[in-house]
This record gives sequence, C-alpha cells and structure tokens, in this order.
Amino acid sequence: MPANVELRIASRLLPSLMAQSGTRNVAEREADIQHALDVAAALMRRFAASPAGQVQQAYVPSAGERPAPRAATVNREQVPPTFISQEEWRKARGLAPAPSPRKPSGPAIH
Repeated sequence: MPANVELRIASRLLPSLMAQSGTRNVAEREADIQHALDVAAALMRRFAASPAGQVQQAYVPSAGERPAPRAATVNREQVPPTFISQEEWRKARGLAPAPSPRKPSGPAIH
C-alpha cells in the first residue's frame, strides 16, 4: 500500500490527538504520531480486506495501457462577458451615486 495514503490518513487524525493538550511533552506527542500511523495502517488493511477494496485492487492498468489524456477544447466563438461600470449599474438600478471620498480637514492639534 502506498505510504503517502497512510500519511494523508494520519495527518487527518493528528490534529485531534495533538489538540487535546498543549502541555504534553515530546515523547507523548511522538506516541500520538505513532498511534495515528498505526490507526491509518489498520484502516488501510481493513479496506483492502473488504469487498470494495478487493474490487478496487482487482485490476490496475499499467502505464502503457492507460489511454492518452484528451486535449482540452476551447469554444472560440463564445464572446467574453463584458461588464458595465459601477456608476452605470447604479443608474440602471435607480441608486444614488457613490459617495465621494471625504477630504481631510487639515492638520489636527492634539
């Protein structure tokens, strides 16, 4: 079984284990990491033994048997969307014009 799958499962288990206590020492945290890896390995073994895991592993095509990926198609006839300005949108909606930015009132004495 690929180790990266095991690491992905373990990485999802670790946050809940590590968040339980922030004052734990390094040895306890390493035990949490090992526990997460053990649980991930057990989950992978259980899945491989299940009917779904056996069906999935029944046939894996080699690299030479895989079909070539299709090239992406682009419809060049489509017109890109155009957007109206914010002011035109406000006029069309019947909204008041955007408030103008307030001018600073000059230096303040503190």
